[in-house]
Amino acid sequence: MNSPLRLFLMTQKRGSEWKIFVSQKLEEVHEEWTRLLADGALAGVIHVGFGRPPTRVFNEVASNNEGRMLVTQSAKFVLPQPFKCSVAKVAEVDDLPIFLALEGWGYSIEDSTVRLISQTGFSGKDDTACGVNQVPVARGWVSEFLSVAPEIEGNLNQLGIYDEESYLEKEGELQDSIRTSLGQFRFDSLIQDLDDPLDIARCAPPWLRSLEVGRLSLTVRLGNVFSNNRIKIVSDLDHYSEAELFRLKNFGRHSKKHLAEALLEGLRRGAVDTHASMALFDRGSGHTRENDVARGQTGESSAAISLGLIGNLLKTLNEIEERDRKVLLGRMGFNEPQRTLEDIGGDYGITRERIRQIEKRTLDRIITKELWDDVMRHRLSVILESREEPLPLFGLEVVDDWFRGTSGKQDVLAYLIDSICENRFHVLKVGTVGYVSRVDQETWNEKLREARQLLESAVDLNWSERECRQTVESFFPDQGKELTPLLWAEASRLCHFSGSEDSRTLTAYGRGIEQLVQVALEDSPNPLHTSEVAQMVSEISGRHIGESQIRNAVANVGVLLGRGTYGLRKHVPLSDAEIEKVAEMAFDIVADQADGRQWHASELVSELQEIDGALCERLDKYGLNVALQMKSPLKYLGRLVWALPEADDQHRVDLRDAVIGILEAAGGPLSTGEVNKRLSEFRGVNSTFQIWNRDPVLRVGRGLWGLNDRDLVVKRDQQPALVDKVFSALRKKGAGIHLDEVKQYIDCSPLVDAEAIFSIAALDDRIAIGVGRFAYLKEWGGTRRVTLKTALDRLMQQVPGPMKISDIKDWLEFITERQIDKSTVSHALSSSGTRYLGDGIWEIKERDLSDEADEADEADE
Repeated sequence: MNSPLRLFLMTQKRGSEWKIFVSQKLEEVHEEWTRLLADGALAGVIHVGFGRPPTRVFNEVASNNEGRMLVTQSAKFVLPQPFKCSVAKVAEVDDLPIFLALEGWGYSIEDSTVRLISQTGFSGKDDTACGVNQVPVARGWVSEFLSVAPEIEGNLNQLGIYDEESYLEKEGELQDSIRTSLGQFRFDSLIQDLDDPLDIARCAPPWLRSLEVGRLSLTVRLGNVFSNNRIKIVSDLDHYSEAELFRLKNFGRHSKKHLAEALLEGLRRGAVDTHASMALFDRGSGHTRENDVARGQTGESSAAISLGLIGNLLKTLNEIEERDRKVLLGRMGFNEPQRTLEDIGGDYGITRERIRQIEKRTLDRIITKELWDDVMRHRLSVILESREEPLPLFGLEVVDDWFRGTSGKQDVLAYLIDSICENRFHVLKVGTVGYVSRVDQETWNEKLREARQLLESAVDLNWSERECRQTVESFFPDQGKELTPLLWAEASRLCHFSGSEDSRTLTAYGRGIEQLVQVALEDSPNPLHTSEVAQMVSEISGRHIGESQIRNAVANVGVLLGRGTYGLRKHVPLSDAEIEKVAEMAFDIVADQADGRQWHASELVSELQEIDGALCERLDKYGLNVALQMKSPLKYLGRLVWALPEADDQHRVDLRDAVIGILEAAGGPLSTGEVNKRLSEFRGVNSTFQIWNRDPVLRVGRGLWGLNDRDLVVKRDQQPALVDKVFSALRKKGAGIHLDEVKQYIDCSPLVDAEAIFSIAALDDRIAIGVGRFAYLKEWGGTRRVTLKTALDRLMQQVPGPMKISDIKDWLEFITERQIDKSTVSHALSSSGTRYLGDGIWEIKERDLSDEADEADEADE
């Protein structure tokens, strides 16, 4: 069992999937059904149990009962009035009888199963219309009995008992406990005069009528009268009228009274199994209570077993004084809500303490005198001995017939367990359900508190669901082990697990909005819009939560991955190594520019695409923003804008000296990541540092740093001539030269890397390296060139609509005045949010500049 006993409401609209609603409160189930029914016709199934059948088994019967509630057999037995159900089942799925709800679910209909049976006397065999079995209709007092004890219907149907005649013919084949209940009910229906022993004998059940009079509690006088007149069994009284009885020698008014009392006593004892052992306990212990046999209480012992708990309780209550009886009835809440000591004391004009004394004295008398309290303790002990699942109060009669009738008397049962079981058994309240256990409420509460604290602390330990459950269930190793599934169910209510069914891990614990948001994002394979998060959180929590209520929580838990769209690290489509590489390249781009330059994430994405288009195809401004927040030392200014962090001159000198030392020790060029790694080891701090392109530290290749002269093909004495060539090429072109155009405009050795040429040129005060990877003359104040990003923005503004990739490439090359690879164009289109239509066609959407402002604001929430 994975959870406590609950009500399951399964609903389906035609053509839709099943929906499941679970609760321990009938009112909540009824409210949910009413709400769903208001949205349109649907079929429902209500079931009570520790788990539920698969919904697919109800597909056919639900399709034939649209707008109706179907009730499984377990639910039928626990539903109170006015939730009436059909007498006979209307279907059977996987050996599970299904009944039709008649009243209490927003409609009222007649019982078609009764109408069908009453017309024919039998239900049609294999009747597909209603699916009922071939069973005669119950009539008279038998029908009335089944209305209050529907759980006995199967036993009577099996023997064909459905009216007075069939009862008299076959009742002897029933179990003694059922014979007792049925016979006593029949007697109450037929009796006219409880003071008339002849009327009592006529209305008595067969098991009492066939009883030898010697086994009745007769006075010596009555015993002699019967012996002298050969009255051997109770039914022999049928041969006498009241006048004839009085003519018998020594039979008078007192004898009449004593005979009536003896017959009623026999009726209360119930049907006694003549084959029953004289031992009190017919299961388990194999011993009797001392002095039972000595007192000649074999009949009483058997009655204690056959009558059941409620029967024995009523028998005992009938034998005690009226005031004592009323005190106990009020305290246990037999026919009314349980009453306080003070309330009962007010009825008699005495103190609450006096009522407490009366209650205790009466209970002590029961424990001392009666046998059924011992039977009760023994049976509870046997039931719990090897039980592996919780024992709810209303399920006790299911596992042991001796407790029959207690499902509707749970307060009475709880009172008796707490009062006469000598602290060997207790009733735990978990939610609205009571459970029988050897564990008391205080111990249960402490174990539950410990389990919840454990699970809350395990959130950061990456425990699997199996590890969590095994640990919690170890809290009850011996006594109370049947509670372990219930402890897990209660403690894990606030657990949120994510992952596949076989490898679910504990993600969050609690019912706060942030924990629910965390679970929603973990469970989703894709980033979610805030409206989708709100919907999932509502489903998880079982209550409506609006989008505005979760907006702050989503921003705190997740990362922005689109307009109004959030996700977690797993939703960023880059590996840890790729995120680190992207962050390093972005840092290099920013560091190459003058101090104070601010960069929007979209600008950096455009720059990165020119450097490594394949990697950046999976990267947009939101993903880059996440990468920079995770790995970059750049300073975040808000609104997706980044800049170099502030640093004093001494700090820069110290770092520069450290970098020079690292490169000298390396004996050759190092990547940005390797330089930072060695810097972290040198400084003892795990961080990323800014590397400046200042002689002797120069960029000698893409992402590579080295020392001037040692690691460059163009030596220091040759560098002034190279710088002059760059200056002359820029002056002649009159506009900036892109990194990819270096070899086209500058005459130099093919062994010289374009990055190295730009690094050397940047050492000259006349030349700068600008946005878009352009070298330009500082006197111009800018590159005089259009970047790819700017060109793409113009395209979206001026030429919206579907376009071929070749036309887009031509347009961008015309605006940027340089050659651009088709792959670079594709990467730029993809990261800009442009939609690919197939066959080399892209949907160019006009960019709404206000959207970018809104998105930037959202990134700061």
